[in-house]
Amino acid sequence: MQGVVMMDPDCAELLPLVCEVLANPDRALPDDTCLEKLLDWFAALTNKAPGLSLLELNPCLVSFISSVCTSKSAEPSVLAFALKLAGLLASNERAFPLLKEEGIMKNAFEYQGWMESSVWEDATVRSGWIHGLQNVLKHWQAMQFVLENGLLKAILRLQSDRSLFVASATNQLLACILTFPTSPAGHLSVKEARTTERKNERNACCGHDSPERNEGAAQIVEHVEESLTSRVPFRAHQSLKLIALSLTGCQPHVREVLWQKTVEAKEMLMGNGQSSLVQPFLEVLRAAARTHLFTEGNFGVVTLMDDVLCSLKPMLAVPFATGIIHLDNCGTSELLGLESLHVFPMLKKRLCDVRWEVRDSSLEFLTHLTLQLQEDLSYCETLSSSGIWDFLMALLNDPESYVRASAICALGQMAYVTCPVKGPPSGSSVQEELFVHFVEILAQDTEGFARRAVIKVFSYWLRHPPLQPLKKMEKHLGTVFQLGSDDLDWEVKVHTLELAQIVIDEILETSSQTSCPYSIIPSARCKGRDLTESLRKLHHLMIFNTLFSGLLDCDRPVAQQACRILLDLKEVIIDHTDIVDKTVVFDLQGCKWGQDILKKHFEKHSITTAIQVCVDIEELLQSLDLEGRQRALEKSSDHMENSPRSLMQDILAAAHTVEENIVDCY
Repeated sequence: MQGVVMMDPDCAELLPLVCEVLANPDRALPDDTCLEKLLDWFAALTNKAPGLSLLELNPCLVSFISSVCTSKSAEPSVLAFALKLAGLLASNERAFPLLKEEGIMKNAFEYQGWMESSVWEDATVRSGWIHGLQNVLKHWQAMQFVLENGLLKAILRLQSDRSLFVASATNQLLACILTFPTSPAGHLSVKEARTTERKNERNACCGHDSPERNEGAAQIVEHVEESLTSRVPFRAHQSLKLIALSLTGCQPHVREVLWQKTVEAKEMLMGNGQSSLVQPFLEVLRAAARTHLFTEGNFGVVTLMDDVLCSLKPMLAVPFATGIIHLDNCGTSELLGLESLHVFPMLKKRLCDVRWEVRDSSLEFLTHLTLQLQEDLSYCETLSSSGIWDFLMALLNDPESYVRASAICALGQMAYVTCPVKGPPSGSSVQEELFVHFVEILAQDTEGFARRAVIKVFSYWLRHPPLQPLKKMEKHLGTVFQLGSDDLDWEVKVHTLELAQIVIDEILETSSQTSCPYSIIPSARCKGRDLTESLRKLHHLMIFNTLFSGLLDCDRPVAQQACRILLDLKEVIIDHTDIVDKTVVFDLQGCKWGQDILKKHFEKHSITTAIQVCVDIEELLQSLDLEGRQRALEKSSDHMENSPRSLMQDILAAAHTVEENIVDCY
């Protein structure tokens, strides 16, 4: 039968029993996550095949939702699950009329009924109601249901809900309503309709809107205006967030009205320097910069950016500017205007602040600013003469690990400033000095954040090598790989493997021949003798040790990364049959992976192990069954445990256990 969602027979048999258990408030659930996992499964089923089949083949779902939504004693978590499930099932255009006819839509989403119920006081239920509506808004029947039944008024009320989770979800729902395609679009999905609509934006902004749709948009805009001028920070905050979420996707006339309301409320919002509104206000500016409001130039986006930046107190200007410099359309001249804020003297004060968050955000700002302006001579001269280098070096010993990590990143970026400086050495010697410091941090720092930052900076330097080519780093790289592969932090080990990828690519001289900077594809000019030297170099830099150690690591991301690199390297070696010598000498003393990898290889070839052994690297890679390891690693470790069948069995088992305990009590 075409369009039928084929559910596993065992699951189909268990589903009615599970629905019965969930509908009974006296039955227990195994844990709080089982309902979300069950919902994910239903979402996957509805995405596989459209149509009524899921409801037709499983009538217990309709009965379950109806029973729970009309119950006076349903558990809040189960009720929220039923609301989300109702929205998920009704998101299909063919299923929606059936659910409406059965009274499911009314029972689940009629707001007046919920207002009279005590369960509405539970934030879990209110959140389930909002998410259920968001699930269903995939077609015009659903939008008409929301608008014609007066649900928008209730939704707007929940935008200022005392639960931040409910308030945040409500903003997402309101943004979905504002950015919903204007015309029914026939057979097109909402995603396809949005794409078509963007292509014909000017024509789509008129003629297809229903009166209800226009009235709904006007109702939201009016609510936003009231919130922005309410002098209630949370209401203003929520509406700014809504504007930021909606600007890029809503209709041009709605976008312009929302932007105008933001500009008009600017003095009230920012005049008192309310720091709680800076971030959402910045998000509005960033969203506006991705629309015609910015490109057409007559809406004052850039002017407002400059105005806001200069009107803020210095302590707020830096985090605000940090967001501005991430804008794709942000010009250098605007960034240079930051000098009017006396940014470096202010940064020095912030870098000495007793609050680690202030020190950390200031370092991030300096890193991003330097990244954007490292080619600008004026900025480089100002930075180099600012004396900020000493502050950054001191922060390498900060008691807070986040700050130490950010200081490492800032210094790593600052090393690209090549102007003569007073204090630190200039040019490549800056990196040479930092390299020594960073290797010490990698060996001694007790927190993973700083050690991760060190490896990431080394990778950045090798990807952007004008000041620090591989040759200048080689004498330390063996130590780096040994420390990184032996680290207790799995993220440090993953970043170390990423660094190994870059070095391999550089040594094999293939980066310029491939579209992917990390792929290892043999260059046409790579002769057999060259590859022999490359293999020896990789071995000398401890890269083989790093890869084999990673392959056996207990953390799956580490093992996966190592396996991928070894497979690519194996392909390179096999494809080059003219390699002069494929042997490398491994020192087994203190080699953690030697017993697991080399010993098996030796036994297979009847070779006696010794402290130092000579190994054909191609034979060794062939013996590891890397393809089999990769397949095993790709399988999730909780694949069986998280299957729908085992999940439903857990739910039934938990309910059965409760029943047995009740019987024992009697």
